[in-house]
Amino acid sequence: MKIIYKFLILFTVFASPFTLAEQAVWPETTYYRTVNVEGNDIFYREAGNPDNPTILFLHGYPSSSHMYRHLIPLLSGSFHVVVPDNLGSGYSDKPDPKEHPYTFDLLANVMDGFVKELGIKNYTVYM
Repeated sequence: MKIIYKFLILFTVFASPFTLAEQAVWPETTYYRTVNVEGNDIFYREAGNPDNPTILFLHGYPSSSHMYRHLIPLLSGSFHVVVPDNLGSGYSDKPDPKEHPYTFDLLANVMDGFVKELGIKNYTVYM
């Protein structure tokens, strides 16, 4: 009986890493890009295969896509990850607020244009 228990313990200890390794997926390269939306350059980070489900990460204020820099590689092996900087944040254009007031409607329209410009049809939003 002791031999069976020792075998089960050894099997569990040595087999577990192989089980986890089979499930692990290597991260994809993160690319840094810009796209023009309504006359403004929107910076974004993108990683993962576009054939995989897309996750669109949106940041709050004051912040930028940089806040997701550690999460992108963790998800990019299984998902298509797209992380833009909002208009006025990070590396995106910063138009004069006197000429273009930063309203939620403006930001929503820019993000809608951003998604359309990239041709993303289906996505999940993470905020």
